[in-house]
Amino acid sequence: MELLVVASDEVGLPECVRPPWGFLAPPGDVGALAQALQDALELKIDARIRAGRQAREWVTLHAEVDAETERMSAVITGLKR
Repeated sequence: MELLVVASDEVGLPECVRPPWGFLAPPGDVGALAQALQDALELKIDARIRAGRQAREWVTLHAEVDAETERMSAVITGLKR
């Protein structure tokens, strides 16, 4: 969706949410989450737009569902041999 992300540092998100297109906070840490939101909102709008575009580009190249499913299938098939 080409949006800057603020997320919990949990289950796979650290692999996808990276600077400069996102901010992570430890699960259950309300203060860290508030700080991450504040940091995100302090960015100028053009920086947030750029970050969202960079995130979308990265996801398209590295985390596209069909490509990752194919890759995992190949790994599993290779293990069965």
